Amino acid sequence: MMLANDRFFVIVVSEIRNPETGVYYGFVPDTIRILRECGLSYYNEIILENNIGSLPIRAPKYFNQSRKIGRHHQNILVFYKGDPKKISSRYKEFFDGE
Repeated sequence: MMLANDRFFVIVVSEIRNPETGVYYGFVPDTIRILRECGLSYYNEIILENNIGSLPIRAPKYFNQSRKIGRHHQNILVFYKGDPKKISSRYKEFFDGE
């Protein structure tokens, strides 16, 4: 992988449904697996909540037809290339208590 050592790699992903069957492909776990196979450490995950928008209006009909819950978030996956134990010495502090 072309990423330099002691660097973070962050990617925003979401699940994808198969249009024929309606089931998830497993895109999030596949992404984690592939990046780990490339030598990155799966360091952290953040859930990004999207604007709920019209989901409350659409959700009841969608649920009644498919028994699926509407999705309004994305997964921010954080990976690290290098030794995670050296992060605190490699990067300065962001929060100094002030």
